[in-house]
Amino acid sequence: MKKQELKLETVQKRAEIRQEGESILSGDFFLSVISPNGQGPERIIDLLNGEKRFLPFRLEGGEVILLRRREILTVVPEEDDAPPPVGLFRKIVAEIRLTSGDTLKGHIFADLPESHSRLSDFFNRCGDFFYLEAGGRGHLVNSLKVLSIRQGE
Repeated sequence: MKKQELKLETVQKRAEIRQEGESILSGDFFLSVISPNGQGPERIIDLLNGEKRFLPFRLEGGEVILLRRREILTVVPEEDDAPPPVGLFRKIVAEIRLTSGDTLKGHIFADLPESHSRLSDFFNRCGDFFYLEAGGRGHLVNSLKVLSIRQGE
């Protein structure tokens, strides 16, 4: 009897990944066609804020490697799959200093109640990765790799 393969349907999303002390990796994440929360297809930010410790990533040359999720500094998706929210979200200018020594300056979008709308409230409640709009691109930043945050004007 032939063994049947159980294969989940995935789509590939191109992104650039930065890890501390490493060059930029370009390639594709493998995402489920259905988000874990059941609302549309899985996004890169859903994958990064998920429970998997190692994430498969196909390099431009075709080789598939496993990346340790918590060691990723930033991810910049080619297509912004986590666009800035609209509506009740507050736009906050922030300067983020990373463990690599790099600094990102951009906008964070906070959906916090008025009574808890400080930058510290956002960072104490955000997932492992958060969205930062900087330089006209969406950056998914690992909150575990943030050394300091300065609120801008």
